[in-house]
Amino acid sequence: MKNRFNLLLAIALLAFSALSTAEVTVYANVMYIELRANNPKDLLNKLKIVKSPIMGDAYAWVHSNNQNHTTYTTSDKGCKLHSFDTELDITITLPRWVNVKERSDKHQKWWKLLIEFITVHENSHKKIIIEATEDFQRAAKTIGMQANCDEVKNRYSKLKNKHAMQIRSRDHKLDFKDGGRMRIKDFLFIDALPRPPKIQNEDKVEDKNRH
Repeated sequence: MKNRFNLLLAIALLAFSALSTAEVTVYANVMYIELRANNPKDLLNKLKIVKSPIMGDAYAWVHSNNQNHTTYTTSDKGCKLHSFDTELDITITLPRWVNVKERSDKHQKWWKLLIEFITVHENSHKKIIIEATEDFQRAAKTIGMQANCDEVKNRYSKLKNKHAMQIRSRDHKLDFKDGGRMRIKDFLFIDALPRPPKIQNEDKVEDKNRH
């Protein structure tokens, strides 16, 4: 079962000298994969079989779509962008251990550490997407007046591809160069499972056997 709540966040950018209007509207969504588990090991095993859109073990992920709305102004001088508005739809998918409160304090603390790390990490990906979209709009003002609208559209397309690569590069840095996907491994083993019962030392065992 997946639960979802929507948060509408409007980010208004300052009007560019070359553009009459420029705005990014962000629709930020969070979806939950709800799982019941007996312990952390059971939970992680169930997470591993959850279908995810990315390769490897994925305990959470971010998906985004954007729609750009552009208008152009033509004159005897040529063509330029008149307005450039973007609707950005971002969905973060997180796991939810629904019966964690029925588990031991130790397991609850483990889950708190893990889900906090995952949430911060995925929100960092979300921030990358929003910032790259804002960078894209700022770069659009550099197109300026061109000989014709085809040239404006061509430059616009190149900028779009450049900023798509920017998102991928920053995501890769977060996940691998900064060790985001490796650091999660540390959290998977912090007091993850109950410790085995303590074994009495030999002296105490012998004392017990004497009675």
